[in-house]
Amino acid sequence: MEKHKELAKNTIVLFVGRFSTQFLSFLLLPIYTKVLSSTEYGTYDLIITYIALIAPIVSLQIEMATFRELIDARNNESKINAIISSSIFSIVIQSIICITIYFIVCFFINIPYSSLVLLNILTVLLSNILMQVARGLGKNIKYSASSIISGISMIFFSIFFLTILRNGIYGLLNASILANATAIIYLFLSCHLYKRIKYANINISIIFNLLKYSMPLIPNGLIWWIINVSDRTIISLFLGAGANGIYAISNKFSSILIQVFNVFNLSWTESASLHIDDEDKDEFFSNIFNKTLKYSLLICLSLISVLPLIFNLLISEKYKDSFMYIPILIIGTIFNIIVSFLGSIYVAKKLTKEIAKTSFSAGILNIIINLLLINIIGIYAAAVSTALAFLIMTIFRIIDVQKYVKLKIDIIYIYKEIILFQLSILIYYINILPLSIIQLILITPYLIMQIIRIKTLLKTKA
Repeated sequence: MEKHKELAKNTIVLFVGRFSTQFLSFLLLPIYTKVLSSTEYGTYDLIITYIALIAPIVSLQIEMATFRELIDARNNESKINAIISSSIFSIVIQSIICITIYFIVCFFINIPYSSLVLLNILTVLLSNILMQVARGLGKNIKYSASSIISGISMIFFSIFFLTILRNGIYGLLNASILANATAIIYLFLSCHLYKRIKYANINISIIFNLLKYSMPLIPNGLIWWIINVSDRTIISLFLGAGANGIYAISNKFSSILIQVFNVFNLSWTESASLHIDDEDKDEFFSNIFNKTLKYSLLICLSLISVLPLIFNLLISEKYKDSFMYIPILIIGTIFNIIVSFLGSIYVAKKLTKEIAKTSFSAGILNIIINLLLINIIGIYAAAVSTALAFLIMTIFRIIDVQKYVKLKIDIIYIYKEIILFQLSILIYYINILPLSIIQLILITPYLIMQIIRIKTLLKTKA
């Protein structure tokens, strides 16, 4: 019971920070879609996507290794200081290499927004490592606070640059840099890292140990990029930046769901790492897996039910076509959630090579389906390929993790939820307002019952 209480507490703390930020950012969509054209938003989305690709490559995923090692070293202050100092030193060296490569490339090639992209990458590197340090130290409240501060800053600066200065893409990139900077300053001061980071604490053997853990995560990160991002690149190449802007808005809704789950997954990864060798791990992991899948389906169902009623209020008329792709992306999101949950088992066992192995075929499949269908069904190809890629990865990982944890899946309950989910998608595509209202009225009592059930569960476990 204590393990459930620990997980619930961490999840609530992280949820407050991450979800509140995502919700506030979501409210910026009306401004984005009003001020920016679909081409401008598509270009911005592609830039941010490539920053998300480059940052983990430059960092060599050191931040993830730092988090995992800090969990094991929580009772050893000297080792903690050595891990933090060594990881920060590594990030500094990697940043210097990144800057050097930037100047070499820019000497030969003129890249739009290149200086802002570089600053975004550097601030992302530093904010990511400091956030994982906070998590590794068990300072989840400070981690959440940094997310809130960063999110509020992003909202403020975005509004300032977009609506007052009218800087467009330049303004959004500047806003992102400043938002990352606020998180960096807050974490550095609030976690008293200035007391821990010292040159004398740098340990080369620790750096090599971190790299041993993190290096296999790089190809996995690339594969995840293929699954999540290659579709946007292919859309931009074959259909144009405007089409990518439409797809990016569709993806915003499913990404909100991912962010909600990621909040849980942050605390779950910590719990999984702490309890992976317990005698009752099969029961514990199975229990959490079933609840995760049940409530993920519930959240996705809720979004599909309410979207027909609010979509036009949030999104400008010029982005109306994005409505059609959202359910397919939400289906992919469900498989994404399962994949991430199972990935935490690999993290707990420090089997980072296995993460990459189970991701590879899905990434290749995603590209093949995209390329085959993009000229036939257009943007639908990207949504379908993403959903299928995550489905394949789900099957791979469910089979593979049985070697480490025997998961017992509640098939009957999940089957019932899937039927309800399918009916909701049908009503969504019919898009008749009275039906959507009736569906929402019918589903509301069910949602309330489930919320009460979660609340009761948390009280029981506590």
